[in-house]
Amino acid sequence: MVSLLALLALGATANPVSVKVDGSLKDALEAIAREGGLNVVVDGDLHEPVQVHLTSLPAEEALESVAKVYHLDVVREGKLWVVRRAAKEAALPLPPTPPAPPAAPAAPVPPVPNVEAIVKGALQNAGVDLDQEIERAQDEAEAARDEAERAREEAAQMREKAKELAEAQRERAQALKEAARERAKALSKDVKSRFAKGPVVVKEGSIVQSATSFGGPVIVEKGAIVEGDATAFGGDVVLKEDAIVEGNATAFGGQVVREKTSQVQGEAVSFADKAKHGIKVGTSRVADFLVAFALFFGLGFLVTMLAPQRMKRVEDVIRTQPVRSGLFGVLALLASLPLSVILFFTFIGWPLLALMWVALPLAVLIGMPAIANVVGAALPTAGVRKTQALVLALGLAVVLASFHLPVLGGVLVSVTTFIGVGAVLRTRFGQPPKGLPVRDERVTAAV
Repeated sequence: MVSLLALLALGATANPVSVKVDGSLKDALEAIAREGGLNVVVDGDLHEPVQVHLTSLPAEEALESVAKVYHLDVVREGKLWVVRRAAKEAALPLPPTPPAPPAAPAAPVPPVPNVEAIVKGALQNAGVDLDQEIERAQDEAEAARDEAERAREEAAQMREKAKELAEAQRERAQALKEAARERAKALSKDVKSRFAKGPVVVKEGSIVQSATSFGGPVIVEKGAIVEGDATAFGGDVVLKEDAIVEGNATAFGGQVVREKTSQVQGEAVSFADKAKHGIKVGTSRVADFLVAFALFFGLGFLVTMLAPQRMKRVEDVIRTQPVRSGLFGVLALLASLPLSVILFFTFIGWPLLALMWVALPLAVLIGMPAIANVVGAALPTAGVRKTQALVLALGLAVVLASFHLPVLGGVLVSVTTFIGVGAVLRTRFGQPPKGLPVRDERVTAAV
């Protein structure tokens, strides 16, 4: 202690330390020396476990506190601090222990009453047999356990029956589907796509690849199967009992009407006609729209199926070079009149004249679906699966509807015609450049 007081009297200034050690005493001293910048020498084994938590104390004070608590001597020699165990003090003789006073006689312990015997006697006096009550309680508990076990067994049996019923229903549905397929194969010759202007009926028990109607409904009768899409332009898609559409059921200008037992494995989408929502539309205008829609959709669908690479080539030119294609179309249509006059008065030019007047209308008919494909591919479908038929239908609907806008309608008709004709003629009806084959990246989903 004298050495510790001497250290305080020196007034040495070391860095304040904050130490948290949960280990040996030697580790605590080393942490204080390291944090306070002191030169400390530890003499002896100081491995007893300690817990030291110091915050913002001078290093000398921290060292003194730890030494004091754990009975250590601290000696400073210049800039060196030596820490060792303190010398054991001589044990002082203890005074003799006075004799203990004589113990008082122990008080008698009262006997402990037999509580069980008391309770049993009281119950017997009241006419209650404790053994019988215990036995009855045990019987009731056993009966309750048996009832709970029976309830668990019944619940397990009900779950098993429900599982078997669900499996039977799935097997029945699969069997109905397979039976419908077999019946259709035996009775029906309609194994290809149904595609017509007006109502399209898929007869009972038959199978078709797809069903498309222009200006009428698509009716899938009882048990019939459409392996692709059922699409109606200007009508409803009607699904009778047990009818199956494995693709999408789409109604443009109508509704998808279904029986409860019918199935649509894709999506059922309705684009209802404006007149059905209280908006007055001229009958002739709607009819013209549907006729133009059916014409361009049918031709575009046919060209897409027969010559997909040529249609893709025309679409690429429309998408990347619309201005150049439009100017080329203007020049081609303007030059057609004087060129027709010149060819008419030359006998040799008649075949060329006939070829020119066949090529120009055909360029218009091909260019319009190509523009519609470009527009339809850029339109969002709100999560509906994009098929080629849907892309073409959406694009045609937007393009043809824009033709009926006031003032801008006529301008849009001219611009669309010029761009479509120019793209078709520039690409020679979609023929790719020599040495540059066009890879068809068109949507390959079922139409």
